[in-house]
Amino acid sequence: MDEAYATRLYGRVVVGITAPYVISSARAQAATIKIGMCVPVTGPAAEQGLWAQNGAKLALAAVNKAGGVLGKQIELVIEDDQTTNPGIVLAFSKLAAQPDIVAFLGSIRSTQVMAMAPDVLKLGKPVMIGGTNPDLTHMGNPWLFRFRPNDSYSGRVIADYGVNTLGKKKWAIVHSTDAFGTAGGKALSDALGKLGAPPVLDQGYANQSQDFTPVVLAVKQSGADVLGSYFTFENDLGIFARQLRQLGVNIPWVGSPSVVAVSSTKLAGPALFGTYGVADYAEDSNPASKAFGTAYREAYKTAPDNQSACPTTPSPSCRLRSTRPARPIPRKSVRPFSP
Repeated sequence: MDEAYATRLYGRVVVGITAPYVISSARAQAATIKIGMCVPVTGPAAEQGLWAQNGAKLALAAVNKAGGVLGKQIELVIEDDQTTNPGIVLAFSKLAAQPDIVAFLGSIRSTQVMAMAPDVLKLGKPVMIGGTNPDLTHMGNPWLFRFRPNDSYSGRVIADYGVNTLGKKKWAIVHSTDAFGTAGGKALSDALGKLGAPPVLDQGYANQSQDFTPVVLAVKQSGADVLGSYFTFENDLGIFARQLRQLGVNIPWVGSPSVVAVSSTKLAGPALFGTYGVADYAEDSNPASKAFGTAYREAYKTAPDNQSACPTTPSPSCRLRSTRPARPIPRKSVRPFSP
């Protein structure tokens, strides 16, 4: 997630959580409308957390400059989730203990959202999330709002693009062995199987690896003509991308959202496509990237899981979510790479 993308993302999030039904829950005498934010200030995702904070602050500054919401300025209250499940539970509990906070920005990591979900349900206030596990919004928890494409169709579109647009049938899949990487890798593998192109390699790796040489060599020796990946942390991705090129692996690479980490894409070369900024791709003059963006955006319209399943008696937040699904957000001002 680069800063330009984060700004647009959190701009939409701010609009969502300042809806009238949210504001009505704030104390009338409060001088500001407070929004809590759980973000990795420390830990392996600290760099990404800094981008998220900057994006949120820029979005709030724009809203406040325009007059705020219902005559009040918006204030951001940040707690460090430490890039861990226990850390985000603690961070959310600290924020939830402040009654004047009306809504929250949660994690983009599915495992962290799962960890905090019981407390979110108990508190009963809107929490905006970016986790890609489709189950997150099908747990009967009406207070979770997803603002990011999920893996139920990202794997399908990655596969479709690689097979039908790039014309590649021999896939190597590299994925983290955590919940995100395992689920994403399986989604991609299943999608490839349905297209008659089962992967020739399904290779897991441990987060925070310092050397991906064995993984890269496995890709090289597999004879794959295209690479699909689900990486959790951008620092891992940067090391992997560098070693791909050092060891002479130059096949097209179609990956999950993390592949747009700016430092990584500069290393990875021109044949890299990622599932963030898809609206940007659809407007690109490059035929390949335009086809990828158009395919991804069209799939989003028909994906069954881009809206959440509401319980039998939906709360206001679930009704809002079901009528206003999240959409991919264009990043016209900044492209981290040009396929």
